[in-house]
Amino acid sequence: MKYLTLLLLILFIILFPLAQVSFSTTNNSYLVINHKSNIVIKGMRLQNITIINSHNIIIEGNIINSSSSLFGISIYNSSNIVIEGNTIYNIHFDGINIQSSKNIVIIGNNISFNDGDGITLWDNTFNVTISNNIISGNGYGVFILLSGYVNVFNNFLLNSSYYGIYLYQAYNVRIYNNTISFNDAGIEIDYANMVDILYNTISYNKVGIYLGDGIYNLSLLYNIISYSSYFGLLIHYYPTIFISKDNVFISSLQFYDYEKVNTTVIKVVSPTINGNQGVKALQHIVYYLLVITIIITIFIVMKKRR
Repeated sequence: MKYLTLLLLILFIILFPLAQVSFSTTNNSYLVINHKSNIVIKGMRLQNITIINSHNIIIEGNIINSSSSLFGISIYNSSNIVIEGNTIYNIHFDGINIQSSKNIVIIGNNISFNDGDGITLWDNTFNVTISNNIISGNGYGVFILLSGYVNVFNNFLLNSSYYGIYLYQAYNVRIYNNTISFNDAGIEIDYANMVDILYNTISYNKVGIYLGDGIYNLSLLYNIISYSSYFGLLIHYYPTIFISKDNVFISSLQFYDYEKVNTTVIKVVSPTINGNQGVKALQHIVYYLLVITIIITIFIVMKKRR
C-alpha cells in the first residue's frame, strides 16, 4: 500500500507539473528559473528573481530588496508571465527588466527607490500590460525601448529622476488614466509609431510631455496637464500625423514648438483652459497627492520596522 501511494504521488507530479516555490529563504537569496514552465513564486523575500527561457510563470506577493542586485526581477526570452503584488525597492539598477519576451502582465506592484528604472521593456518585448502599479523614485518610471503592443494604465508614476514614461523606438503603445507627477518630464517620446496618450493627469513636472524626433501617428487626447515648471507640451519636432484634442492646461505655459516640418496635422484643437475642468482637475490632484503621501509614509514606516 505504501508503494502504491508513492507511485500515485509520482504520477500526480508528472501529470500536473504546476509547482509553487515556497521554500524558506534568506535575504541573500537569488532565485533563477531556467527552461521551466508552470511555476508560482509566491510570498518570498529575495534579492533577485531571474526567469530565462521559461513559460507560464506567476511571481506574486514577494519582497525583493538588494542594493547589490542588478535587477529586482529579470525576464529573458520568456512568455506568459504575471508579476503581481510585489514590493521591489532599493535595487542597484532596474526594479523590473524584461528583454525579448511576450505576453507579460505587471499589475499592482510597488516599485520604488531603485537606482535604475522602475520597469524597462526592451529588445522586442511585446504584448505587455502595465497597470495599477506605484512606480516612484526611480531613474525612468517606465522605459519602453524597441518594443511594442504595450498598454500602460491606472499607474502612479512619481518622482522619477528623468521621465515618468519614456518611449524610444516603441510602437503600438497606449498610455491612459495614469497619474504622472514630480518628474523631470512626465512623458518623453522619440522615434515611435502608433502612440495614444489619453485621459492622463500630468502635473508638477518640469515638462508635461516632450515630443522629440521621428514620431509617427500620435494621438494626444483629453489629458489634464498642470503646473509644469516650463512647458505643458514641448514639441521639438512635430509628429507625422498628429491628432490633438481637448487637452486641458492649468497654470502652465501651454506649449512650445521649435519647428513645423513634414507634418500632417489632423484635427488639431488649440489647448484651452476650462474653469470648471480646472477646478475639478485640481481637486483630483490634491486627492491623489494625499493618497500618495499616505502610501509612501506607510511604506517607509514598514521598511524601518524591518
